Amino acid sequence: MRTTHERAPHGRAVLIFNLVLMLFPPIHLYFASGSIDMALLFFLGSGAMLVLTMLHLQSKMQASEE
Repeated sequence: MRTTHERAPHGRAVLIFNLVLMLFPPIHLYFASGSIDMALLFFLGSGAMLVLTMLHLQSKMQASEE
């Protein structure tokens, strides 16, 4: 079984990725390049990515408890 210190870098990297993705709206504008369709796709995609990574972290936590 892995310790908390061995799990921490992976979880920390995922959380930092989520913070960058959700807290810096200029990233949305950069990837959109003036296209409203691309802006909407990136906005919805970033929300979906956030949900997926949180589910991934939760499954990792449950697997480590077993």
